[in-house]
Amino acid sequence: EYLGEVCNLYPRIICKLNGSYIQSLSMGCIEAAKLCLLNPEGINFEMIEVNHQEKFDVSAPIFTDNYENQEFINIQICIIMMLQNKTINFTERLLVLGYFLSELEQILFSKRYGEIGNLVYKYQSSNYGIVETSNLQNKQEIKIRIIFDIIDKRINKGINNKTFYGFLESFHKGFILEEEMDLYDLINKYKEGYSKLRKNIFDEYQYIWENYFVNTIFREVIPLNAGGYKVTKSYFVLALQYALLECFLVGIINYNENLTTEDIVKFIASFERVFPYNYLDKCYDDLSVELKDNFEFYKALL
Repeated sequence: EYLGEVCNLYPRIICKLNGSYIQSLSMGCIEAAKLCLLNPEGINFEMIEVNHQEKFDVSAPIFTDNYENQEFINIQICIIMMLQNKTINFTERLLVLGYFLSELEQILFSKRYGEIGNLVYKYQSSNYGIVETSNLQNKQEIKIRIIFDIIDKRINKGINNKTFYGFLESFHKGFILEEEMDLYDLINKYKEGYSKLRKNIFDEYQYIWENYFVNTIFREVIPLNAGGYKVTKSYFVLALQYALLECFLVGIINYNENLTTEDIVKFIASFERVFPYNYLDKCYDDLSVELKDNFEFYKALL
């Protein structure tokens, strides 16, 4: 009640699903990002009754009841459980999520809604076993071409966020992008930075990525936000988010090996403002038909 008008709304994001309100946070706010991302215990959720007299400013889409979202709560619980399953590394968790959404898409496409419950049970009770990565040929070259193309297009539109621009300069220096480089040199530089990122940051602080993507899925009402049966579109955006974050941090850590978790949270908060979810969602439309329908390509981004 003591918050100012702006802070009463932002960074809260509220959408409506039938008679319920779903409240989450924008990671574009650095203080919200610190609270959310730096919690090693992970994100917990509460379901509470609210006063009907209380007014909510709904800032996200309003979803109404239909066949696709009758099982939505169970689907989201299943997805969040997958991403919070610390028995496997986070990249494998995202791969498992891809398999789940791929099967869910087939069920929704053929309108076999009665099978959703069995699918959820299958993934909630599974230990997943060996998680297969993409078998796409030249997958690293394809990933780097796509990611750098998206980055270049966004930069050409102009970057007004000073914090992000500072990280962007480190990213350029880390890849030595001021000089002419061929794809082979770029891949080697990527491998060099990726090794540092895993050793110095990723293996120890996977909970940062876990919390970021759990919040994204909850905030964007995934997979309902796909607006139909094509739920793997949501998966592409998540995979693209992961690939972009990884790519930027690879370049940044190539330039500054003393990167801290506080630096990463600061970067993610600025990244959210420059590459918001709805911007990445539009990147899907720019893909070729061959890539849009290629699940192996989505996996190759991870």
